[in-house]
Amino acid sequence: MRHLLLRKLCIIAVFTSIGASTAIVSAQERFRTDLLADMAKVLDISGELDTLPDGCYMDGYSYRKKPLRIEVHDNDVRHIGYLMFSERQRTMTNPVVCNFLERYLLANDMPLERKKDLNKQLAEDEITFPVGSYDRLTKLVGDTTLNLTIENCNNKRYVMSWYKDDRPYCAVDFPIGYDLLNGTTMEENERRMASGLRNAETIEIHPAEVRREQLLTTWQPNYYVLQGTFYLLEQLNTNRYYEKNREGDFVPIFSSKYPAESLANLLTTTEIKNKLNVDVCLKKYPFDKENLRITVTQFVSYFRQQGCNLYFGVKSMDENVARCLLVAHNPAEGYCHTIDVDAPLNVLKEKSGSLGATVTCFVPTSKIKNLFAD
Repeated sequence: MRHLLLRKLCIIAVFTSIGASTAIVSAQERFRTDLLADMAKVLDISGELDTLPDGCYMDGYSYRKKPLRIEVHDNDVRHIGYLMFSERQRTMTNPVVCNFLERYLLANDMPLERKKDLNKQLAEDEITFPVGSYDRLTKLVGDTTLNLTIENCNNKRYVMSWYKDDRPYCAVDFPIGYDLLNGTTMEENERRMASGLRNAETIEIHPAEVRREQLLTTWQPNYYVLQGTFYLLEQLNTNRYYEKNREGDFVPIFSSKYPAESLANLLTTTEIKNKLNVDVCLKKYPFDKENLRITVTQFVSYFRQQGCNLYFGVKSMDENVARCLLVAHNPAEGYCHTIDVDAPLNVLKEKSGSLGATVTCFVPTSKIKNLFAD
């Protein structure tokens, strides 16, 4: 693998936030977002949800005589919203979008603290209706019989459309952005990310089965590449690197002989057994920061559990340290975390020690204007 040249990465992004919920500095850990905690209070089911087992609940809960859908996963209340989609519709479209629309309509019906009327909020959220209207959309609550489609427009906007008797009945167009899709603010995102990193459960290591026909051969002996995909730049990719062990199995490379490849495997998988830590500096809006130390395996596990694809590249390297870029991209929710990693090369030999990582979190990918390398 040749050294990756990523000397300069420029991100020009416009950050937006949504004030969809009452700010709660210390929301109950049981709820994924502050807004969900607020909604549970309005429904007067906070205590009940505290003990609800994992599962999806569509019977026995309603608001203004309209059916609700509640989801609990990994001991977290992940969703509260009107019931608008069947399980089949969710599978065929996008559960993230389904949850957003169900929650958004329910929250707008609730007596939550808000500073804007509905029309102004829709305009600020850039939500439009190519067919029908907001009122027509609300008539779909409880009706899962219509056909529907979803379109992803260049990973910037979603358009969901309903059809009645094969004719367009309603369509809603909205940005792909984490804040909007989850009803959060940047401050809440950062607070919860710090907590999530500290408490992330490590993904159990199961080495991927790799077949010889999947691997590209190079001029270097016992060196194979499992080619992945790239994010905006070919040098920023998901490639993984393998060698054949004495038993004839292909195993991920991790040695001082191949520092760039070893770091790529370390920071995009949990297949490297190690005792490494990472000192994380989490940059927070507008000029604050928070520091924490966790294991590298825990660090990688967190991003993968959040549905992120991990892209790795090397910006520069000398005999002592590699300065790398790791991008954790979640296309379904329209954000990425950009992570500058400083890796002392002696950790490759010892498999212990610490890396440094500076994280700029929740960059809205729909707002990225320019991302390039010199």
